[in-house]
Amino acid sequence: MKYVKCVSCGKKVSVSAASCPKCGGTSFKKKKNGCLKVILAALSVILVIAIIQTAIIESNMTDEERQARAEQREADAVEAARSVLNRTLDLTSEQENRMIEVFSSVGIGVITVVDQGGHAVSESLGLMQNVGADYNDDEWDDFIRKHTMYSLQDAEIRDFSNERIVIWIRDEDKTIVHMFFNGRLIMEYGEIVSDVTNYYVTREIRRELEVATQLIIRDLMTRPDTVQWVNRNRWSYRIDENKNITIIGRVSSENALGIRLENNFQIIWSEWQNPISLIIGDQVFIQ
Repeated sequence: MKYVKCVSCGKKVSVSAASCPKCGGTSFKKKKNGCLKVILAALSVILVIAIIQTAIIESNMTDEERQARAEQREADAVEAARSVLNRTLDLTSEQENRMIEVFSSVGIGVITVVDQGGHAVSESLGLMQNVGADYNDDEWDDFIRKHTMYSLQDAEIRDFSNERIVIWIRDEDKTIVHMFFNGRLIMEYGEIVSDVTNYYVTREIRRELEVATQLIIRDLMTRPDTVQWVNRNRWSYRIDENKNITIIGRVSSENALGIRLENNFQIIWSEWQNPISLIIGDQVFIQ
């Protein structure tokens, strides 16, 4: 058994004891552990050696080698600072700014994921056939040769779903020609036709509707003070062509007998954030 000294009376006390059996004191003087000092000393030695070695290497370099090393460090710093969009598509600053401006105009934020092709290829090709219905076979083949498809996400869309934004860019000047999201056309022949936010529920609106949904459902329960929200972070949000938003989740509460019951709920909010339908379990409250 390990012991430490009581600060008040000096008696040996077990390390597991809550207080000193002699004086009742609770301040114990623990034995010093030198391991941390040894580790820190070793790390300091390693750091000093590394600094000395670097200094020796650089002192033996020619001016050209030092310049090349400095340029490489600067290039590494620039590469680390480049955006995901820039790195993947190899854009100039002007091209990147132009692309970001297009994204911003249709409700797309900071791009966090960019893939060439990907799982959205087959869907995109089908949509492209509709968009390019006026292409003949030769024109279509020519389009494919001169353009590249990318699938991407911004931070908010990624938080909402696994849906990808699909863009076709002209290889020559990195201009976005067509854009799709969730099977909908966003841009056609370089012209914006819709907004991405028409087809998903933004984080801000989800927060607002979550609070409103809780207030409505809580007031309908027999014992509102016992309401608990089951896996609230897994609530499902869907938006339809009329911009009505459907929320699906689970809620539990106690009935009049004190028995806790758990039910699915589905509530539909209009574009103007008015509830137009609410079903809890098998009961219809708003229709």
